[in-house]
Amino acid sequence: MTKIHHIGLVVDDLHKYIDIFDTLGGDVMYIEDAKDFGAKCVFIKFENVLIELVQGKVPGNHLNKFVEKYGTGLHHIGVLDNKMEGELRNGALPGMKVDFNMPSDENRILIEKVKFSK
Repeated sequence: MTKIHHIGLVVDDLHKYIDIFDTLGGDVMYIEDAKDFGAKCVFIKFENVLIELVQGKVPGNHLNKFVEKYGTGLHHIGVLDNKMEGELRNGALPGMKVDFNMPSDENRILIEKVKFSK
């Protein structure tokens, strides 16, 4: 069975949303400049879920365009897939490798497949 690893939210102000999740009892677990994606990422851990806040740091990149078009909100669902092979990108957490599906008109949900090196 595949496990959900995290829920990715794209935001326009990391500090604002860190504060919001802090008041809800979340603990900041990791902060990373994800240069491959032109973003800054913050992972917030709750007892039963991991939230990734993502903010575009490069003007005009896909994350900033997403926020301009749709506003702050759900960006992707991260699922564990340790069987992935081939060319994978570095993820925001140490040892994390990722691959994304490409959403289409029929499937507009972005899925981030996540694998951790051992």
